[in-house]
Amino acid sequence: MVSATVPVPSVLLVGVGRFGGEHLKEWTALAEQGAVSIAGLVVASAQSRSRLLAQTPHPVFTSLAEGLQTRPDLVDVCAPTGAHAAIVEASLPHAHVFVEKPVATEARIAVDLFARARAEGRALLVGHIYQHHPVTKALLSEVARHGVPSQML
Repeated sequence: MVSATVPVPSVLLVGVGRFGGEHLKEWTALAEQGAVSIAGLVVASAQSRSRLLAQTPHPVFTSLAEGLQTRPDLVDVCAPTGAHAAIVEASLPHAHVFVEKPVATEARIAVDLFARARAEGRALLVGHIYQHHPVTKALLSEVARHGVPSQML
């Protein structure tokens, strides 16, 4: 009997700053489990690119167009809020998109982006995850300091 190997989805992470670094940790853990592959990282400057190339085995690009040439299945957007809509719009013809909140700074732009996603046959997901938010981390630290078991949270 011949078993078919199912390819794992590839992820392009756009923005590897404070919050994007948390996404990179999660994607790396999933890649180590064989659940995804990391197609590359997109950063805004040559300085960030040099820093990341010294820290990670993944390709690092300074333009979204370069990163999209890797043909990722998913683009994860962790760039500054003002850039979200443009990155999502450029990515939808190429891949599904997960974007940190908000998807856009204006409701009409967000509505348009979701319509474009439907037209492209792509999923567009907006993250509302507070697991790595500084306030959440501070609250968890304070709760732990008072001896509340993490299972109760």
